[in-house]
Amino acid sequence: MPSRREQLKEQMAQTQDPLVRMQLGALLNTKQQRRNSIFSKIENALDSLLGPAIKRWPAGAPGVLFLIVLAIVVFVIVVIVECTSTP
Repeated sequence: MPSRREQLKEQMAQTQDPLVRMQLGALLNTKQQRRNSIFSKIENALDSLLGPAIKRWPAGAPGVLFLIVLAIVVFVIVVIVECTSTP
């Protein structure tokens, strides 16, 4: 049994009326539009919360934060390797 999306694509391919094709195309795109709207809402919320804080940081702050996170990850890896190699 074909999915609803496949049925809409078949109907769109069979019809010659441009108005019906536009309506079927809109039905096909509603799922993608919902996903885009959810992502844009999340992005806007994070931007409104973090945007002003990030703009106040000095220019080198993101690089320093990256190095700190990298050092923590390397430290955890070294501790795990040392714990597993000791009998």
